Amino acid sequence: MICDLRIGVASLAGTLVLLALLGCGKKEREPAASEAVGPSAAEIAAARDGLTRGMQRVGVDKLTTAHVGRRCVVAARSTPIPPPPPPLGMVRIMGSTTFYMGQLSDISPEAVKIGAAYPTSGNRKYVDIARGDIQSIHLSD
Repeated sequence: MICDLRIGVASLAGTLVLLALLGCGKKEREPAASEAVGPSAAEIAAARDGLTRGMQRVGVDKLTTAHVGRRCVVAARSTPIPPPPPPLGMVRIMGSTTFYMGQLSDISPEAVKIGAAYPTSGNRKYVDIARGDIQSIHLSD
């Protein structure tokens, strides 16, 4: 019995030494050169074109209060979105660009406010987008 115990302890110790020599620890995986970090500019442009089909592009400096209430798509630099989470379909994040889809709710010298309704609660989510972050705005007729 003692002999079996010694053999078991010795084999366990041998296995641990072998694993330590082989390096069973977690190794950091280096990204391959061919792996993409995010979507390409062509993919972002294709997504924007698909989302804005049938809409007019308007310059940020050309927005007026007459545009408030119209459906819009805003492409902007990605920034954290404050809670609560937006309703499904309001935000699409593609790497460094975020697309906001909703209704133009307010225009100020510093920001543009986009709103969208939650489907079941009757509440609305509003997101302020700084004018400096905006890449393009498209409005429906």
